[in-house]
Amino acid sequence: MLFRSGWVYLAGGLSGGKVWSPIRPDDKFDLAKGDIRFLPDTGRIELTDGKSQFGLDFDVAGNRFACMNRIQVQHAPLPSRHVARNPNVVPPPALHACPQIDENKLLVRYANSAARIFPISANLTTADSHNGTYSAACAVTIYRGSGLPKEYLGAAFSCDPTGNLVRADRLEKSGATFAAKRLHEGTEALRSRDNWFRPVFLAHGPDDALYVADMYRGAIEHPVYLPDEVRKRTDFTAGKDKGRIWRLRSASAPRKAGASRLAGRV
Repeated sequence: MLFRSGWVYLAGGLSGGKVWSPIRPDDKFDLAKGDIRFLPDTGRIELTDGKSQFGLDFDVAGNRFACMNRIQVQHAPLPSRHVARNPNVVPPPALHACPQIDENKLLVRYANSAARIFPISANLTTADSHNGTYSAACAVTIYRGSGLPKEYLGAAFSCDPTGNLVRADRLEKSGATFAAKRLHEGTEALRSRDNWFRPVFLAHGPDDALYVADMYRGAIEHPVYLPDEVRKRTDFTAGKDKGRIWRLRSASAPRKAGASRLAGRV
């Protein structure tokens, strides 16, 4: 969920379903067709271009970015309402994949391309077939603060809880859209050997730090995707009473009023 210019934006996800406002019960919108946004005071709801799975964000210029489980940064370059004005134009995809996409020959049944990641944990999950590529990209966040070194300003951060890491990409202009180039060659902005480190959400703090919500679970995958033998010996509830919040901030960044008090509460 994201707020911008009075609108509340919601990612459509994969499950679909109809949503509507009690103020306007006759206006129903299908999440299978895209993301939505609504005005809380009037109950007005609109479908937005593209369909993000686990997160969306905007940069300072108003460009909207989304993500799916295999691709951590997607850009919505052209509102479909403009293309629809010409019935003779074949509309381009609503979302453009910004990162370099690598083919994974271990995957033959599903889409076999994804962005590269460099985990250092020792998890044994079905994500092993992804062979060092994203399998659960989520929480795409365009960093707009001053709590990190200047090279991170405007960078796109995204989590992969199966790989126990957070990646950062530099967004470079590429025609009418962007190309995402990793900021750390051969490593990540944040990664852990702790198999239970499960970053699932990112947010800016009032102290300009980047905050990471860590679900901290032993198993992150849905049981249906695991072999029967693995499923029998896996405790899918391990960690349900746990969770952590991490704060990423440069030691040399200027402190804002109240920052130390905030850190003490996290």
